[in-house]
Amino acid sequence: MMARRQATRGKRRPHRLVVAASASLLTFVGLASVTPVTGVWADDPITLLVHNRPPLYVIDGDTVTGSVAAPAFQAFLSAGISAEWQVMPSNRQLKIVKDNASRVCAVGWFRTVEREKFALFTKSIFKGQPEVAIIRSDDARVWGHPTLTSLFLDERLIMGRKLGYLYGAKIERFADEHSTPSVTTSQNAEGMARMLLSGRFDYFFSDPEEADVLLSADEFERASIAKKSLKDMTPGNARHIMCSQQVGRNVISRLNAEISAMQIATVNP
Repeated sequence: MMARRQATRGKRRPHRLVVAASASLLTFVGLASVTPVTGVWADDPITLLVHNRPPLYVIDGDTVTGSVAAPAFQAFLSAGISAEWQVMPSNRQLKIVKDNASRVCAVGWFRTVEREKFALFTKSIFKGQPEVAIIRSDDARVWGHPTLTSLFLDERLIMGRKLGYLYGAKIERFADEHSTPSVTTSQNAEGMARMLLSGRFDYFFSDPEEADVLLSADEFERASIAKKSLKDMTPGNARHIMCSQQVGRNVISRLNAEISAMQIATVNP
């Protein structure tokens, strides 16, 4: 059985993650929950769902890091709440939270009215830059559109969508209003880039931080893909910790107190 060590404020121990029950389950060492009166370790850690999406979530062997994963980790650590990582595809994460069969949280999700019907949300843990379009660098049709509005009005162009993802209120509203043709896929960013190059669709949206990682990968560094900014794109979307109802509002309040005390991770100047 794995030994647990008390997480202390002030002195920070190395935040190493180790593989637990299976290859897909990662547990915080030194991240244990103490009851406020007795100081007894909690036996039911909250499961934190994550998928590999550099640089937002970076899974490297038994380590989870990233610009979104890190502040989420810190919130649980600072609040003294026991938690463990579980690697899971994003579309599956949403179902698990909605089913509410256990105490589980998905890290880095957008807060929407629909999701608030079944999930509890913390305050924002991260806000990035406006999204960019990933396109074929030789596609003059897409380059010719300076705005999101004009891009969506071009009925010749097909948008690529990641299964289970939302792309922010403006993109979703415009796509609905203009009945934008799209292809939905469960592929990750690399898979979507390959589909783009093969002509399955003409553009897809990405956080600029993620786009930079994608374009610098060996496979795509010399490939004919590029990122394009659009003048009327809204500011970056806020990301939250989204939890099942079983987690409870008390835990959300404790996490919010720690999030408020932290400097929120942001890439904005």
